[in-house]
Amino acid sequence: AHAPLADLFLDTVKMGCGQILVETHSENLLLRLRRRIAEGADPNLVSIYWIEDLDDGSSIVRRIRILPNGEVDFWPEGIFSESYQEVRAMRRAVRNSSGPESTR
Repeated sequence: AHAPLADLFLDTVKMGCGQILVETHSENLLLRLRRRIAEGADPNLVSIYWIEDLDDGSSIVRRIRILPNGEVDFWPEGIFSESYQEVRAMRRAVRNSSGPESTR
């Protein structure tokens, strides 16, 4: 149910209806945004911020940029790591596959 929300948010911003601020733990929402950018949506329409807790008790805000190919320029260690690694492995497998079996 979260992925369609990403489409709604992106469409709303594309229409010039303002900005939307979303706090989420939804991997599906973030993956859909990345997919839409890989499909051609303007990466400048989306900003992702990660709040990192430091050892001294303070926090810093780090921006995660989505590149035009849907990849990210930074990803926090351990966040969605299992699924993220699976997606990366799947993309590598698709790039490395050839022959008739690659179309199954």
